[in-house]
Amino acid sequence: MRDMIKDYVRGDLPSLSSLLAVVAAGERGGFTAAAQALGVTQSAVSREIRQIEQRLGCALFRRSPRGVELTPEGKQFLESAQEGLQIIGEAVARVRAQDAPRQLTIGADFAFSAHWLVPRLPKFTALEPQVDVRIITAQHVERAIADCDIAIVFGAGAWPGIEVKRLNQESVFPVCAPNYPTGPADGKPDWLTEANLLRLIDTADGSDWFDWPGYFAAAGVAVPERIRGQGYGNYPLVLQSALAGQGIALSWSPSIDALLESGQLKRAHNFTARSTRGYFLARPQNAGPNPMVEAFERWVLAEFGA
Repeated sequence: MRDMIKDYVRGDLPSLSSLLAVVAAGERGGFTAAAQALGVTQSAVSREIRQIEQRLGCALFRRSPRGVELTPEGKQFLESAQEGLQIIGEAVARVRAQDAPRQLTIGADFAFSAHWLVPRLPKFTALEPQVDVRIITAQHVERAIADCDIAIVFGAGAWPGIEVKRLNQESVFPVCAPNYPTGPADGKPDWLTEANLLRLIDTADGSDWFDWPGYFAAAGVAVPERIRGQGYGNYPLVLQSALAGQGIALSWSPSIDALLESGQLKRAHNFTARSTRGYFLARPQNAGPNPMVEAFERWVLAEFGA
């Protein structure tokens, strides 16, 4: 058996960061995409690949104004690097499964955690009683996926370096307390333009999910110059205000389904706005096998009927 330590000391073996740069650039077809996937700068990826090419004495990529492509030597090296990293990843996963505590960390946004995940969690823990579950709440994808084994996130479903499985399609409609006064439930919801509307204050301004102007536009209703009502910094506060009878809020299914089924909230109008966004199961693409994650995925997909 070759002494790999001596090979590395002599400079015959590349560093792990160089291998990852080659694999990321080869799989994604460019240094910019590789840098985004690895969370580093493009110049750092270029430097790592230049160093490994110097060690090998040959070019792995052809560079042109249109981008980069693998050379024949680069294709051969990429296949071997992928195989080697896969073996290492599987070895790490096996050791973790044997020795690490059976702890599963799940990321999700505030409302989904409170009104969908937590009420149903006993069903999962009954199936997997040996798993110690932790839930981390965050409103945005990057925060929800960070330091988590798996997350349930909302958005368009395309995030660099993240593998996703769709759970549903964004479906939004107005809700309020059962005794809150409303207009007709059918037809155009134009009476809502004069109602007290509860809204989420966020820098996304409706680009990541429906806001009231987006809902009105989808319903074919002219957006009022001024929307009356209170704004809140997170969605659970919006729902709490609606539950307290203070106004009408937009709701996302399935986050509020339990509140509708229990009669704590009612639909204020029957029009439902839809988009191509939705909830997704998400985990890093480079994550190795994890039986706890796979068990949670199966359970969530079954709960959604997917």
